[in-house]
Amino acid sequence: MAASKFMMLFMLTLVPFIIAALFSNRVSIFYNKIVDSLAWLASVRGGLSGNVSEIPKFAVLRICFGLILLIRIFWISNYAYPDDLSNPAFVSVVLLDWVSALMITIGLATQWWLIFLMLFQWHVGEVAMSTSTLGNDVAAFVALLFVLTNSGKKISVDEFLVKKYHRLAKALLYFPVGDREIAAAKVLSLLGYWLVCVYSMSQHFAEPAWVEGFAGPQILVNNFMSVYWLTFEYWFKEYPFAIFVAITSMWIMFPWYAGILPFVLLGGVFRAFIIVWGILFFIFSTFLLQLGSLGEIEFVFWAALFLRNNRSFSVIYDDRCNLCDRTINMIKRVDLLSVVKLKPASKNLEWAKTEHGLSQDDVLKDLYGVDNRTGKLYGGYDFYLALSWRIVVLLPVWLILSIGKILLVGPMIYRFIADRRIKYFGVCNVPTPKPDWNLDDQVDGGSNKPLVFYVALHFLFFAAAYTVAIPAPFLGWQGLNNWAARAAHFYGIAPINVFNNTDIRMAENWFTLTDDQGRLLPVLAQDGSRSHYHKSDRIYFGGTLSYRRRAIGREGCQFEMPHTQYLTKNLGELYNSMGNESEYFIYTQYFKEIPESQLMLSMKYEEKAVSEICKVKYKL
Repeated sequence: MAASKFMMLFMLTLVPFIIAALFSNRVSIFYNKIVDSLAWLASVRGGLSGNVSEIPKFAVLRICFGLILLIRIFWISNYAYPDDLSNPAFVSVVLLDWVSALMITIGLATQWWLIFLMLFQWHVGEVAMSTSTLGNDVAAFVALLFVLTNSGKKISVDEFLVKKYHRLAKALLYFPVGDREIAAAKVLSLLGYWLVCVYSMSQHFAEPAWVEGFAGPQILVNNFMSVYWLTFEYWFKEYPFAIFVAITSMWIMFPWYAGILPFVLLGGVFRAFIIVWGILFFIFSTFLLQLGSLGEIEFVFWAALFLRNNRSFSVIYDDRCNLCDRTINMIKRVDLLSVVKLKPASKNLEWAKTEHGLSQDDVLKDLYGVDNRTGKLYGGYDFYLALSWRIVVLLPVWLILSIGKILLVGPMIYRFIADRRIKYFGVCNVPTPKPDWNLDDQVDGGSNKPLVFYVALHFLFFAAAYTVAIPAPFLGWQGLNNWAARAAHFYGIAPINVFNNTDIRMAENWFTLTDDQGRLLPVLAQDGSRSHYHKSDRIYFGGTLSYRRRAIGREGCQFEMPHTQYLTKNLGELYNSMGNESEYFIYTQYFKEIPESQLMLSMKYEEKAVSEICKVKYKL
C-alpha cells in the first residue's frame, strides 16, 4: 500500500510538469535550457557525450537486458513454492514479469513495458513475490536510459511497426532523439546511480567495518555471499598480504562512490578510474559474490554509458567487386557500434596511396583496414582478423579465423577465393547502397519534443529531494526526510547500505534440510554455502537471506520462529513437488562466529569452529 501511495504522488507530480511544458512557451524554453545544460555537462570534457550512432548499441543492450530479466524470472518460476501456484496474485505477477521481459527482448511496445517495470512491477509486483532487490533499483536507471534513447526503435518489432505505420510512433512513445538528448539521458541516469552511491558512502562512514577496512576480507570469507570463500580463507591464512589487498580495495570504494559523476564529467584519467574500477567492481559482484542479477545489470548500464567506438576502423574496398560489395553490406549490418568508416576505392585511391602506400593493384586485390587511432594497416586475411575483433557480433568469427591462421589453412583458403573473386562473383557497375545505422532518429508522427524534455526537470526535482534526505552524521547533518525522497525510488534512487555489519554477520547462522533418506535438500550446504535453489531470487531474498538476518544475535534454536516454519514447510513441499517423496525432513541449525576483525587488521586470519545448535524432525 505504501508503494501505491508514493506511485500516485509520483504520477501526480509528473502531470504539472508535462502540462506546463505543453502549454507554456516560457516553461518550454526553460526545459530546453535544462536539456541543453545536461548535454553540455556531458560533452564539455567528453565524459558522457552522446551520438545518435549509439542507438543500435542501446538496442543490442536492451536485448541483453531483456534476456537477463527472462533468466531471472525463469528461475523464480522454476523454484516457485507449490502453494504459490494456486495464488492468483502471485501467478499474475509472475506472468507480468515473463511478458514484460519477453516484450523488452523482442522490442514490442518497448517503451511502455520499461515504464511499467519502473512504476509498478519492481515496487508492487515484486514486493508481493518477496523478490525486490538492489538489482531492481539499478535496473530502473537502465530502463530510464533505454526509454529516453529509443532503445526499442532498432532491432525490434517496434522498428517494423513504425516503418509500416508511421502514426504508431507517438502511441509507442517514440520521440525524436539527437546527440543532446542521448547525452542528457546519460547524465540523468548516472546522476541517479551516483546519488545512490553517495547515500551508501554516507552510511559507510559510520561503519567501522568500512572505515577500518575489514569489511572487505570479511565479505570474501562469508560462506553465504562469497562464491570462493574457502579459497579466500586459504589465501588469508597463507598470504597475509591478501588481507591487505582486500582492505585497501574497500578504501578505494570511497573515492569511487564520491567521484562517479564528477570524475566522469571531468574526463581524462578521472573518468578512466571510474570506468575501470567500476568494471572491476562489477566483475567482483558477478563472479565472486552472489548478488542476484545485480552484476549483470550493472555491466549493461556501464556499456550503455561508456561503450563507444565511433568510426575507429577505416575500410578500403573495391566497390566494383560483387563479393567485396556483399561483404561490406554484411559488415555494415552487424556494425552496431559504428566501428567501420567506409572508404570505397573509386573515391579514395589517392588517400590510400599517399597515407598508406597502397597501389591501385593492392586495393583491387585485397580488402584493407586502418586503425584510425594507431594508424596500423591490416590487409588480406589479417584484415578480417582485425575487423572481427573490433565488431562485437563477429567475435565468434574472430575465434574461428584465429584457429584458421594457427593451422595455416585460413590464409590459404582466403587467398584462393580472393584471387578468383571477379571470375566467380563478377563485377558490379553500380555499387549497392550500404546500410548505415548512423541515421538521425527522427520519427514521423512523433512529438516535436523528445521524451527527455518532459522527464529531465521531473527527475531533477526528485533527485534534489533525495539529496537533502541523505544523512551526513560526520558533518552534523541528519538528512531531511520527505515524501519526494521516498517517491524518487521509482526512478531507482533509493537508500542502500551494502556489505555492512549485518551482511557480514549473515555468515554466522544457517540451517540445512535433509529428507528421510538422509539426502541434503539443495538449499544450503553443511558449510553454510548456497545450493542451486538459490538461483531463485524468491528463495534467496525472500527466504534464506531473511532467515540469516533475523537469526543475528538470537540464541537457541530458531525452528519455531514463524518465518522459519513458513520457509522450511515451503522448501519441503518444493522438494517433494520435484519428483521426491520424503515423509519427513530434518532441520539442522549451525553457528559459526565470524573471524575477529582486529586480527584481520593485524593481517592475521583465524578460522572459527562450527557448532550444531539443534536438530528437529518435522513433517509437512
